[in-house]
Amino acid sequence: MKKTNSSHIFLFGFTWDVEQPISERKTSSFNTRKNIETISEILDKASSLEPYKFAINSETAKLFNPYNELRYFYRFTHDVLRHSENENITDCSRYIAKLDKDSSVTIQIEKEKKLTQLSISLTAVHVNFFSSGVGVISFFLENSEILNLDEIRCFNDVFRRVYPAYLDNTAEDPEKVSNKLTQPIKSNFLASNIAFKFNSLLSTEDSFTDFDNIETLGKNINCLPNYIIGLLGESFNPLNPERKINLYPISDDRMFTMCCVENDPLINKLKLWSDSTNEYQYTTDPEWHKLIYIDGNQVSCKGKSFLKQLNKSATYERWLDSDGPSQLYGITPYSFVLLVSEKVNFNEDFIKKHFTHQYYQMVLLSLVQYGSIVSYSSEVQIIAGKIKEKRNKGKIRLKRDLIDLIEELHQNYLIFINRIYFRQVTPQLQGMELYSLLQNQMGIPEDAKMLKAEVEELKSFVLNHESKVLNRIASKFLPASVLISFFAWFIDDIKVLSFTNFDISRFAVVTIWAVIATLITILINKFLNK
Repeated sequence: MKKTNSSHIFLFGFTWDVEQPISERKTSSFNTRKNIETISEILDKASSLEPYKFAINSETAKLFNPYNELRYFYRFTHDVLRHSENENITDCSRYIAKLDKDSSVTIQIEKEKKLTQLSISLTAVHVNFFSSGVGVISFFLENSEILNLDEIRCFNDVFRRVYPAYLDNTAEDPEKVSNKLTQPIKSNFLASNIAFKFNSLLSTEDSFTDFDNIETLGKNINCLPNYIIGLLGESFNPLNPERKINLYPISDDRMFTMCCVENDPLINKLKLWSDSTNEYQYTTDPEWHKLIYIDGNQVSCKGKSFLKQLNKSATYERWLDSDGPSQLYGITPYSFVLLVSEKVNFNEDFIKKHFTHQYYQMVLLSLVQYGSIVSYSSEVQIIAGKIKEKRNKGKIRLKRDLIDLIEELHQNYLIFINRIYFRQVTPQLQGMELYSLLQNQMGIPEDAKMLKAEVEELKSFVLNHESKVLNRIASKFLPASVLISFFAWFIDDIKVLSFTNFDISRFAVVTIWAVIATLITILINKFLNK
């Protein structure tokens, strides 16, 4: 078996919507646009995917014993983390790609007119969709060819780019504008070409040429790379007029990057202790910063004091041993990096399995939480826009359908809080510490508080609105109520009133009083509203 130099997991997080007819887009509810059954129906027909089923048996234990993963996490997390054989789970769809033994990813990088090609084995692809309107596609790769740490960093930086972060805006030549828009970024961050071999029937590549065409971008700026469309199918292609699902990245042009790399020279340098400063070398080391912040070329932070601040806040040093084999973890808002000594026996030890399973699950869950917050916050903005639109039209009273949308959002938020957003996911001490660091780096606790405030404000708005409506109705009929109550004092003294040739009963008298009181009420309200 070839020695693994590094393991990589790239997680593409996105929000999704079921495509709606134009006439229904303004009125469709959250649950309609986030119909997980529609996703399942489409993915069940995708030839490149098959449903994922969790099972503890000898077949799955050949690669990794699922028991270890199952017991690592609290029971209440099992459904969302795929640790369940329960087929009645309806709030998520899970699939894996059909891969061959020689499945791979090859990227071409052109810098300073020099073309470099890097190839890494593709070992697994997981596709997860959740009813909160979030999805995550995870690419698992094993590197046994690339030894150079700079090339490993470069691969991480280039592969994680889903689309160009920017385009050339300096060209005046129309021909250049239409054909070379991606050239500047390809010489810095973006791959010149990226090729996927999933299996013998599915191979795809992308040179990001769609972004060189102004007309294509004008039709749909939300272009996705060919390897994602090839994996999911044409129903997800934003350029397909008959698409059924819309995908929107939850971050910028980069995927969340996980990397576990073994390198003695670097970790031996980083763990050097300074008695004068009482700090390890990693706190001020630019190489550590480049590795954990996925800088392919130059370090992205030039300020020495700020670099030190970022390095310290992003590093977990529990297993940093100055005299022996060590592990050093780096966690940023968009990366989870593990650097280990070669003597830790990376290829066979449980550290690698923890990285590709337990730590991956923590990152996946955090990304789903972050995406769900984005999804629900977007829904809050949509509903607020509808309320503003009604107010601009002079309509004070909310219709029942808008109130139902707010109540539906509140119900979904409660499901999110109880089934997806967990303050802790494992009783294991190191897992607790890493999960807490990951959550804080991604800003999830604060974002969750903000979402809670947004949803509660909408809910309070509905309650106040309905209270005002009831008060307005009560106030309009208050004069009538007073008059009827006043006449009721004398109802027992009224036996029969005679008018011409017929009698009027007490009921008829009260009815006449009620009509008179209502007319008086209308006149009073008209006078007050002038």
